[in-house]
Amino acid sequence: MKNCDNLFITDQAEYENIHKMCSDAYTQGRMAERTLAIEAYRLRCHHLFGNRCMTRSSFGTLTKKICDGDCRYLKQYKSELNKLESDK
Repeated sequence: MKNCDNLFITDQAEYENIHKMCSDAYTQGRMAERTLAIEAYRLRCHHLFGNRCMTRSSFGTLTKKICDGDCRYLKQYKSELNKLESDK
């Protein structure tokens, strides 16, 4: 039985449970949207070719590693998202 089903079994509504359920749903939705935004931003990277990160090393050679999302490009975007979330 789901958490939201428990609220309709009792005759009286427990507002703390309703508040927690709404807060959890908001958090889940926000995290899902954040994940989608980060993935969309990753796909816009000009170094990305398929799923490979085609960057140049300091020696001028081309590295072809699988994009792990641990680059300066995405870290900067994540920090901007964190700033936006902390302002709320």
